[in-house]
Amino acid sequence: MSKKQIALWALAFKVLWIVTLTQAGERAWISTLGVWGYAILCGSRQPSFIWKVIGMAMLCSLLGDGGLGWIKVLQMPDGSALGVPPLWLIGLWAAFATIIPICFRWLYNRLWLASILGAASGTLSYISGGKLGALMVDGEGLWWIAAEWGVALPLLVWLAQKGEDDVFTETISKTV
Repeated sequence: MSKKQIALWALAFKVLWIVTLTQAGERAWISTLGVWGYAILCGSRQPSFIWKVIGMAMLCSLLGDGGLGWIKVLQMPDGSALGVPPLWLIGLWAAFATIIPICFRWLYNRLWLASILGAASGTLSYISGGKLGALMVDGEGLWWIAAEWGVALPLLVWLAQKGEDDVFTETISKTV
């Protein structure tokens, strides 16, 4: 895949992220349709292992963001408890999973770097999402978000790499 194609995938996800977070508070249905449409469309254009990565990303959202809601680090825009993460947030994780084998391939075999990058960028992403009105983020609990993403990103990168390795091994065994 060319650098231009990789940049287009990254740009498409960034546009989706911005639209999702700006609409999540008032028009959550737009965010929900957008992220799930993107995840399904982009997932269907990749090898089948991507569905395992997407499933794990959804589980990370349910457990990670759900846990952050339980300890009140994340709340709905109106200040109510988060409880189960909204469908748009779970879908945003699913959509993010689709770009891992494309945009984050350079993190394969660098899981320590994925952990640092996840902790930093995940935290900044949630702070930005809070400023855009998608969720309320408790500033004192930011290290919990860093911990969530410091574990989630390397896990998703590892799963994508394993999926690609399995596809490669299967292809080689069929040609021999």
